[in-house]
Amino acid sequence: MTVTPVFACVVEEQPGLTSLLAGSGDFAILRTYDSTTPPDTRGAALLFVEDGDAGTAPLARARSFAAADPEVLLVCVVPQGLTLERDRALREAGAFDVIELGFHLDRALLRLAFAARRVIAARDERAQLAAGLAHEDRLAAIGKLAASVSHEINTPIQVIVANLDSIRGELEALLARPRSQHGELLARYATNLVESVGDSLTSSRRIATIVRSLKEFARTTEGTPRFEPTMLNDEVQSVLRLVGKEARFQVKIELELDPRLPHVMAPPHTVTQILTNLVVNAFQALDLVEQGQRRLRIATSADDEVVCVEVYDSGPGIKAEVVSRIFDPFFTTKPMGQGTGLGLAITKELVREAGGEILVDSEPGRGTAFRVAFPRPPPVSVRPRPLSAPPPSMARLRVLLVDDDELLLRALARALRLDFECTTATSGRAALELLRKGESYDVVVTDIVMPEMNGHELFMAIQDVDPALAERAIFLSGGLQAAALSQAITDTGRGLLEKPLSPRDLARKILELGATRH
Repeated sequence: MTVTPVFACVVEEQPGLTSLLAGSGDFAILRTYDSTTPPDTRGAALLFVEDGDAGTAPLARARSFAAADPEVLLVCVVPQGLTLERDRALREAGAFDVIELGFHLDRALLRLAFAARRVIAARDERAQLAAGLAHEDRLAAIGKLAASVSHEINTPIQVIVANLDSIRGELEALLARPRSQHGELLARYATNLVESVGDSLTSSRRIATIVRSLKEFARTTEGTPRFEPTMLNDEVQSVLRLVGKEARFQVKIELELDPRLPHVMAPPHTVTQILTNLVVNAFQALDLVEQGQRRLRIATSADDEVVCVEVYDSGPGIKAEVVSRIFDPFFTTKPMGQGTGLGLAITKELVREAGGEILVDSEPGRGTAFRVAFPRPPPVSVRPRPLSAPPPSMARLRVLLVDDDELLLRALARALRLDFECTTATSGRAALELLRKGESYDVVVTDIVMPEMNGHELFMAIQDVDPALAERAIFLSGGLQAAALSQAITDTGRGLLEKPLSPRDLARKILELGATRH
């Protein structure tokens, strides 16, 4: 039976331990160190330290190593003749196990390897459980904001419906009049039509922003996060859009946002989640005081070293004995079933992932302030980017549009018909049938999630029928939930545009791909 090795790093004082570990077959040595070098234990499960000294130095070093990385199991290897008192002292200093050099070292290493595997398996299971609970906690926060978000979405939808109804009425009135009057009436209606269309576009972008914020907040993070520039002021405004107007009517919200605030570097969506957790936590605290006393203040500031955001609520405050524990996982003062106790623990972990620190200042009767400080990135000199040449003008590129939503399909065709010759297909199979009949297109634009044949399956079929056209494919997505399908789309190397999208952006992408054919 193949046994997975336990990864170990070694701090050597006496020769031979490395060869003994490697020779046992149960360990894979990551690296070795001398006693003067701080050990880098990343990726290791065990840290072996050889000690021949019976004094206090090994105890101090054991404490130092155990404190440096509590997740790594520290093993002290000592000469024969280990006393019970010495064994107890090393374990109290932080050793996971203490083993003696001698005839039965191989048995001790085997026992240690199996114990370490059980500990590592339990740790991994705990990490997976914590990750799942963290995601559930984010979803719970979204649930708390659902009513406010629906209000925020319904209002711009009403604006769009009212404007479209007005536009249709004015156009119907125009078409009902003699042609000779169309020019005069169109000039009269033009201002209203333009304003109605502009307001509708603004409202639709507002809805898209809210939906995008919710989707990003609920998204799980996989793999090593990348860091990107993030503006704290923008994130504050985004979170307040999630909170919605109803909450703002119940709570007096004060903003003190520094307009000259520099950006911070953080993994995508991390700052949104941090601020949302703190704001939701503040609203829960404010539920415990009278409505006229409910006040939420969010302030941003910066100095030469850090960029800060503070979230203050005028709630009842936190007792001193509780403050020291509020960041502990699973600690909650809420009644059973009303909280996981992970919200602030997750927040602290997210802040640290971004390289920052979070502090709390609270006393009963004075409210609570959470301060998050991110390291200020060093200034960089940015060279102005050269202006890119406009895409070449090509007459009447033929575009195949594929989507199972007929209303969207018709809307895109109308928006693009002035510049392109558009053919529509309401399914992947219908699009494929057009190609098999010999129809030729310069670019194909396809939705991904469709019944019977999804966009990726259509792409793979196009590669067989017209490989050159497959190289000029554009995918549209309203948000992919299936990780396998998302990865398959990424592997094609084709362009992906997120819905809702601007027809101008789509037209620009079509022109870019169409240029590769001519």
